[in-house]
Amino acid sequence: HASILGSIAFLCANKIVRARTDRRLQELNRELERRIASRTAELRGSNERLTLEIGERARAELVQRALFEISEAVHSAEDLPQLYQRIHGTIGTLMPARNFYIALQDPGSDLVSFPYFQDEADPPPPPRKGRRGMTEYVLRTGRAMLVGLEQIRLLKESGDYEQSGHPAAIWLGVPLQFQGTTFGVMAVQDHGNPAAFGEEDKRLLNFVAGQTALAIERKRSEEQLRERTRRLHESEERFRRTFAALPSSVSLVRLDDLRFVEVNDAVVASSGYGREELLGRTTLELGIWAKEEERTEFFRRLAADGSVRDMEASMRRKSGHVDVVMISAETLEMEGVPHILTLSINISERKQAEEELLKSLARERELSRLKSEFVSLVSHEFRTPIGIIHSSAEILERYLDRIPASERLDHLRAIQTHSWRMASLMEAVLVFGRAEAGKLDFQAMEFDLESSMRRWIEEFSTASQGSHPIRLDVSGLPRKAHGDPDLLRHIVNNLVSNAVKFSPAGSEVTVTLHAAGADAVIRVADHGAGIPPEDRDRLFTAFHRGSNVRHVPGTGLGLAVIRRCLDLHQGSIDIDSEEGGGTRVTVVIPVFAPHPIP
Repeated sequence: HASILGSIAFLCANKIVRARTDRRLQELNRELERRIASRTAELRGSNERLTLEIGERARAELVQRALFEISEAVHSAEDLPQLYQRIHGTIGTLMPARNFYIALQDPGSDLVSFPYFQDEADPPPPPRKGRRGMTEYVLRTGRAMLVGLEQIRLLKESGDYEQSGHPAAIWLGVPLQFQGTTFGVMAVQDHGNPAAFGEEDKRLLNFVAGQTALAIERKRSEEQLRERTRRLHESEERFRRTFAALPSSVSLVRLDDLRFVEVNDAVVASSGYGREELLGRTTLELGIWAKEEERTEFFRRLAADGSVRDMEASMRRKSGHVDVVMISAETLEMEGVPHILTLSINISERKQAEEELLKSLARERELSRLKSEFVSLVSHEFRTPIGIIHSSAEILERYLDRIPASERLDHLRAIQTHSWRMASLMEAVLVFGRAEAGKLDFQAMEFDLESSMRRWIEEFSTASQGSHPIRLDVSGLPRKAHGDPDLLRHIVNNLVSNAVKFSPAGSEVTVTLHAAGADAVIRVADHGAGIPPEDRDRLFTAFHRGSNVRHVPGTGLGLAVIRRCLDLHQGSIDIDSEEGGGTRVTVVIPVFAPHPIP
């Protein structure tokens, strides 16, 4: 029994041990299962975090690549439409962007335009102003908006939104901002799927919009710069063409060294210098300013006012000829360098015309004076001989048979003398009148000067009834002279008439004539009253008479007629006189020249 009891005890003990072992194993299994479950949960959490991290990293890399592509598009896109297309493609890699547009607002007019618009349901809208769409809402608020049909309905009811185009199931728009100012909107929309976009897409698009705004602004600035450059080039081209085509002389001078930078064809033509002779040189080096005081005044005005307006100046050509010009100038900057733009107009002809006009006015005044003097002459000089002629004729008519023959002869000689005097007076007036009107003809011919001179003196002595002995000395004359004998007769008659008129009765008048090379020299000398010093400056003024011979009859035309006749012969006159000491007049006339006077 003891062995059986021992075996039973052993079996019981073994069973108890086995039961304890089983419980331990169960506890170990439960602990192991718990640990496995915990570890599995940890691994699952780690895996989810890793998956999320990988997704975020991939999204970040995708966003980074999108930003890089947008930045690269600024450099590679040829224009803004191509840039917008590249941005659209890049946004499409981040979210559904079949329906995508960019809207820009003009700051001056508030007009909203859509330079890029891609939509499955609507065509591009025209530029608009004053609308209350979602685009304008984002422009006003400067906030990104993600709205579905319900939110749009609420906005409509609040009056903040007006429907335009096909209604979208969901609309996402973000502001384009530069330096804190909203200038546009970038938007995507979906017409069928209200869950196409979420808050993550809103944050992502808003983030990308910052780089997109910079890209658009930079591209717009580049295009504006290109446009300004194009306009500048066009303006410069127009300026160049206008500069070259202007009929006035236009030049461009650098202010710091006053050297010519550019000149137009009119400067080349008017100055006589070639373009290569002018460019790079100064007016001082070329001696263009004819008067230094005018050059000084020009630069004084330019320094004081920055410009010069309508200044008259004398400019010297390369040939030495001086022109009168009207010059204006303006200072301006070209490529940051100060220059002087000068425009000048040749007014030499105008100045000459003004001078001619002044001369004409002077001639008109002179003619008016001459008319007045002529009236006075007629009333005085003609009255006396006419009275004497009339009186002598009346005496002869009434008392012809009762007066002695000698007295009748005296009356006839008085009529003859005063008739000759009137004829001489009228001839002097007519010759002077033709000379003043430019109608005094010069008809040169060959003639014998010595025989003509003797005839003229004889005719004068006969007409003056020998009141003064006239002595003529002629020596060494060629047989033939070339000139106008009628004009020469006027010269001789007036010279001898003056000598006789202003000399005491019976005093001798000496006339000499000789040749000096190609010239005939005529000298007339008297012993008369002479010429006072105060009258010598007006000797050749018509109707002017010496202050010491006002009592002697005369017209004051003699020397004026002599001067006109001498001018036509290219001759000269010299007068040597002393008051109370007589007068000696010498005229030199080139009537023996081998080439006749034209």
